[in-house]
Amino acid sequence: MQSYGNIVSMKRGVDEDTLYVYYKTGGIRKYINFEETTKMTKIEEEYGRIQFGFNGITIFHIGNEIIQYECQTGNELWRSDIQNGIACVYDNENIIIIGKENGRIEILDKRDNKNCFSFVSHIGGVIDIQGFDNHFISIGNDNIIRMWDMRINGREYDRRTHIGQIKGFELFNRKIISYSSEKDVVQTWIVNNQMKLPQTLFKTENKIKSFTCNDRYIIVSQSYGDLLIHDFEQ
Repeated sequence: MQSYGNIVSMKRGVDEDTLYVYYKTGGIRKYINFEETTKMTKIEEEYGRIQFGFNGITIFHIGNEIIQYECQTGNELWRSDIQNGIACVYDNENIIIIGKENGRIEILDKRDNKNCFSFVSHIGGVIDIQGFDNHFISIGNDNIIRMWDMRINGREYDRRTHIGQIKGFELFNRKIISYSSEKDVVQTWIVNNQMKLPQTLFKTENKIKSFTCNDRYIIVSQSYGDLLIHDFEQ
């Protein structure tokens, strides 16, 4: 897989062999079976940061506001009225869940930019949010992985999975793969809406910049665009 410098964000596609990569140079590239197939649009991140949307089809620029783009064309799809203090987003069709630097989570209806619900989630701020079915998972600077039920906007379950500070995670088929400042990658299954005991999969030698996964691979981005690919079948 050819690299084009430091990787800012990665996201698996609907097809498990598809990978979308956003490079620090501003370019989005699509890979199938780790072979480059498409050079997509370029989105500047000078005044913010980049986060892929669901299945890599769209991408969010997070700065003083949130702007959603279509990856293939770069066309703007949506822009939020919420400003400042935005840490992360998760898009779920017409609903977008916004994690704030002050620890609050806001649920927004994209059709009218109406704030449906807002609540305190993590002391010290939200790091990332991802969802499945009627639930979503959030992680925060309090080092907690927290599961929520969107039907009641209530907390379901908490779990601490790392000794070091949790930095990011990927949710795939009711499986949480997370990593921390200690460079460890941990797997936590969700069974009957409860998070089971975590299992350490491996540790890396270098700092983890970003990662993504599917049922077979965990793909870890490290410094200078180097990729570490962990195969569950080996």
